[in-house]
Parts: sequence; structure tokens; C-alpha cells
Amino acid sequence: MVTVVVIEFSGMRCQPLRRALVYISDSEDENEN
Repeated sequence: MVTVVVIEFSGMRCQPLRRALVYISDSEDENEN
């Protein structure tokens, strides 16, 4: 998944941003189901 790469890349630059992306990913997963 491209999202994983984005999260890892963002995590290198900013940890809080990575957490935000993970939270967004979780929300999208719930929406899909």
C-alpha cells in the first residue's frame, strides 16, 4: 500500500504527522468496512 510508504516517510520527518496519518488510515479502514 502506498499509504504505508507515506507513513514511514513522514515518520522520518515528523513523528506527530505519522500518528495523524495512521489515525486517518484507521478511519478510512472503518469507512471501507
